[in-house]
Amino acid sequence: FNPHTQKYLPIDPLVTHTINKPSALTPPLSDPLNTLTYAIAFSDDLTAKDVTRRYTRSYAAKVLKTRVDLTPRGKEWLDCVLQLFQYRGGNGIRSNKSDKDLLEDNELARKEASEPMPRNIQDFKSHPVYALERHLRRFEIIHPRREVGKVSSSTSSTQKSESVFRRKDVHICRTAEQWFRLGREIKESEQPMKRLLPRSARQQRQGRNPSPLSNDEEEDQEGKPLYLEQQTQAYIPPPIPPAGYPIPRNAYGNLDVYTASMVPERGYHSPHPFTAQAAKILGVEAVDAVTGFSFSGRKGKALITGAVIWEDHRAALEAVLSGLEDMRREEEEGRWRGVVLGVWRRMLLGLRIRRRVAG
Repeated sequence: FNPHTQKYLPIDPLVTHTINKPSALTPPLSDPLNTLTYAIAFSDDLTAKDVTRRYTRSYAAKVLKTRVDLTPRGKEWLDCVLQLFQYRGGNGIRSNKSDKDLLEDNELARKEASEPMPRNIQDFKSHPVYALERHLRRFEIIHPRREVGKVSSSTSSTQKSESVFRRKDVHICRTAEQWFRLGREIKESEQPMKRLLPRSARQQRQGRNPSPLSNDEEEDQEGKPLYLEQQTQAYIPPPIPPAGYPIPRNAYGNLDVYTASMVPERGYHSPHPFTAQAAKILGVEAVDAVTGFSFSGRKGKALITGAVIWEDHRAALEAVLSGLEDMRREEEEGRWRGVVLGVWRRMLLGLRIRRRVAG
């Protein structure tokens, strides 16, 4: 660490024979067996930090794709591991970062932000900053379409260029049904941002023969309309009538409660599996609550989690549920007591037989 420049100076006296040239430590691309994926720096106080961004030329375009950061919860796992190498005081409490650490963090963040735009089409795939329209998934859309550059996609016979967009402008679209399962509904007079073509229509556009669809699998040839989150609003279900009136149900005889905000006013959702039984004992109406779906192949099965009753009967329901839970626990204990007594009986009979044989 140079106290005058407030920077760390990498020195390599073995291979590159360089001083303060971190990019020279990056292995050449022609050597596939030697890649710089992680660079962990250890200090004299046994603390460690990930400084890969300092020693790589294309961290976001190439290196980041080979790290654990892009896997599900991979970034959390790596941060958790590095937390084990953070400095702790004498009392074992983790201390705050020093001035050197803050300066180094700013330097690494500045180097990552100043990384130039990739010049290769393949490097744009899964890039954290830039995106191409060709790499979008079916449910993704660019909005607003603010072009930040061009990249050449020409071949030996054609001269073409593609527009480059910011990754933060790439959003996920969902159908009205999918938004409803997240507790949201489409606002009035909103037009779809994109239409998801069915498989047969996509095959026709690609010049292939579409596979025949059954009557249940036929889709609108115009495609399913997709909407952005800003085109939706929180779904407010109609309130439940006062006690004594029937609770409204959907076409399948149950109630959709995908989120907590979808519980109707004057209603109470009890997720306990004995809710319907307890409501029957009380003589009050209970409607099964659908909280999701489980899919096996192309078939979906509704997940029933408890039921919805009137809020006025909540205290009585919880008392009955407590009693049913105690009865279930007693039955479970009685079952295990019978199993244990059976094992003891078998052992005692074996000891009697052994005594007779021995006598």
